[in-house]
Amino acid sequence: MNIEAAEAFELLRREIQELGSPWKTVKQAAAYLQTSPSTIHGLINKGTLKSKYLGACPRLHRDDLDKILKVRKEAIKQTSLPLDVPIPA
Repeated sequence: MNIEAAEAFELLRREIQELGSPWKTVKQAAAYLQTSPSTIHGLINKGTLKSKYLGACPRLHRDDLDKILKVRKEAIKQTSLPLDVPIPA
């Protein structure tokens, strides 16, 4: 196996390993929720989002991220107009 193939294999192995774990980094959680890492840190600091620390790095469980998505989806439903209501010009 040449060096480029070995590097590609290692990258793929890491990606598969990360996908298999329900614990996400702040960067991964931000991508999952389509927001910024600073927003994730704010949610952690407010206590809205639970985290566990691995050394100095917070990890967030995918189930907790899914709860945030569910709350966000419900809020959008409640604030959206029904499709048959005309929008004023």
